[in-house]
Amino acid sequence: MLGRRLPTYDELQAALSYQEIALANGGEFTGSVMAQGAQLQVTVITGEGGSVTQVPNDGNVPKAYRCAADPLN
Repeated sequence: MLGRRLPTYDELQAALSYQEIALANGGEFTGSVMAQGAQLQVTVITGEGGSVTQVPNDGNVPKAYRCAADPLN
């Protein structure tokens, strides 16, 4: 959607602190990436406590995601 993006690690972790918001089975993508050699690795939150894993940004490791939007005012 226009104006939407993947949340950062901190944004998603903050959202998961609300009881009404549950982490998807298998974890969720964040917008946090890092270079590992020539390949980008995407941070995936895998546990309610903030545990993470890194997966290659090649489309071969499907995960759930949710969108974030910046406040308009």
